[in-house]
Amino acid sequence: MEKLRRNRWKIFGIVLICTMLDIIAHQFGPDVFNVVGIPQSIIVKNGLFIPAVIIMFLITFGVLAVIFVLIQDNLQGTKIFKGFIYGLSFGCLWFIGMIEASLILGTPLKNELFTGMADGLPIILMGLLLGVFTGTDTAKNNIKKRSNENIISIFVITIFYVVGRYSSYTIIHIDSAYSTKPCATFLWTVGIGLWVGVMYWLLKQGLKGYSPIKRALMFGGLIYGTDWLLYNFFIPLFFETSLVDLLLRAGIDIVFVIVGVFMFEKFVHTSKLALNIAQSNTGIIIIIILLSGCAIAPIIGGSVNQNKLVDGNYQGSYKAGLNNAVVEVTIKNNRIDHIEIVKHDAWKGKKAEPIILLRIIKNQSTKVDAVTGATNSSRVIMNAVQKAIEKSYSNQ
Repeated sequence: MEKLRRNRWKIFGIVLICTMLDIIAHQFGPDVFNVVGIPQSIIVKNGLFIPAVIIMFLITFGVLAVIFVLIQDNLQGTKIFKGFIYGLSFGCLWFIGMIEASLILGTPLKNELFTGMADGLPIILMGLLLGVFTGTDTAKNNIKKRSNENIISIFVITIFYVVGRYSSYTIIHIDSAYSTKPCATFLWTVGIGLWVGVMYWLLKQGLKGYSPIKRALMFGGLIYGTDWLLYNFFIPLFFETSLVDLLLRAGIDIVFVIVGVFMFEKFVHTSKLALNIAQSNTGIIIIIILLSGCAIAPIIGGSVNQNKLVDGNYQGSYKAGLNNAVVEVTIKNNRIDHIEIVKHDAWKGKKAEPIILLRIIKNQSTKVDAVTGATNSSRVIMNAVQKAIEKSYSNQ
């Protein structure tokens, strides 16, 4: 704590400068508030966005700065090199993270790349400034003989990150483009998992002397975890969103990174490592395959055959994973006249209800565009309506 006390004004000045640079950089970027179908946050509506985002950046950058001061003595190299690899670690994490917004929200990729650069470059600069003004030079050890271990650490952490993310996509149903853009989502998930592994490789020397479980908790929970949690909590500053979804999203990522680091640290020095990895890969592949198909609902309906509809009230239900919907459909004059949600169980996705019902009635079809961020809930409701329609057909 003495290091923090001694450098407190330097830290504050660096954090303030980089926060202001980040805010200024965003002024040259695209409009991020008017995303179709996503309501603006209450912070934006009340004109409080600028002070709120400044406070959030000060907190986030401040936390990153404090962590650097606490671990930099154990990092290897000159103080400039230490600051650069620290800033690069988090700057690239934010840059890659922003690409997911384009997948989920459907915004132009170039917009999110600009936003990622507007955040990432000030973070890299902050790392350099922290290295120059608060860092110390440390002699490098010869680590060439450990290059294989570094590659394995990246590989293991990536595997666990991907498994955790696909659990979130398919079981928890966090906001994602998993079902609408599966290939792009897979590439992004692997990409950011690889970068988290690279981060551990770059920064793990800052945690030397700790036990495997403590290293895992320090990196996954403190170094990566606090930053990733704060990064995700910028979203409610812009848009109305589910805080539960954000906690689950960040929390599951953090837990699986902790487990990945622990597994690497616990078993990497044993002669059984290669066998353990070979055996675990088969199980992990099976898990991913099972998760990929266990919960995302297919679309079972389509345009309604109005000639076959029989007037009356019909109830239908459908379940996929943790999503379960029961609806009552009113058929009048051979048309879908009204739909009522009797029951809808979901971790999230309630926002899909009024939008999907209007689309079904307007198009007279149970195959309509899903609501962004609530794909599975949208499909479950569509399919429940289709089940009710099928009962109307059978009444002929």
